[in-house]
Amino acid sequence: MKKTLGFLTIILIIAVVTSYKVGHCSQNSLSPLFQPPQKITPLVVEKLVNDSSIPFIWSREGLSITFAYKNGNSGLRIRFFNSLPEILTPEEKEKFKVKTQKINNQLSKVFTFQHGDKNLLQSPLESSGDYHLATPLDLQKYNPLPERISTNRLAEIIRKKKVVFYTGAGISADSNVFTMQELQTALCLDDLRDKKTDTLFTKFALQNPEEPLNTFSRFCTSMQNSPPTPAHLALEKIAEFKRTQHFN
Repeated sequence: MKKTLGFLTIILIIAVVTSYKVGHCSQNSLSPLFQPPQKITPLVVEKLVNDSSIPFIWSREGLSITFAYKNGNSGLRIRFFNSLPEILTPEEKEKFKVKTQKINNQLSKVFTFQHGDKNLLQSPLESSGDYHLATPLDLQKYNPLPERISTNRLAEIIRKKKVVFYTGAGISADSNVFTMQELQTALCLDDLRDKKTDTLFTKFALQNPEEPLNTFSRFCTSMQNSPPTPAHLALEKIAEFKRTQHFN
């Protein structure tokens, strides 16, 4: 009889402990996505800013222009694939380093000009030295024009459905941060579909590479240091309302 009671006591203790662990885990670790978003402190924001690099790439067939910024340092890289523009002078062409690399599974010449912090321009995807040049999407073909809806309809969608807010750089314009169009104009990169545009930029960058780098650095520092706009704050409130754990 005593052995039976002892055995039942052990079972009861195990059941209580297991029940506690399951209940405890379900609230803390099993369902993190159902917890409200964590508040980010100014120290965390500062660490994110200091640890993160900001890369921007403009490209078209045969050309790739990369800017990168981190902690006050910036870098610029211009790459032409297969050949350089004929309009460049011999002196300008000599500023490019030539390397044969595999592009779309074919060996091709890559002409590279770099200025500034070259470490910021390195990407893990480039470690193999192989490239794949993708064809840009025709946005008008794949993305229909946005539909205008009322505020009440938008509120109903936010309450009842999972939503994604896809914004552009213009969301920060009220904090005096360049829009993408303003940034491209400041960098003389208004229309890369016109080869005259990238040729003018290339000649400009080869003659005075610090000027486009300074422009890009001002854009990045303003983006990092400017206060949030009402649109940013509204998205934060929506994230809290929807109890979104991961929110950018």
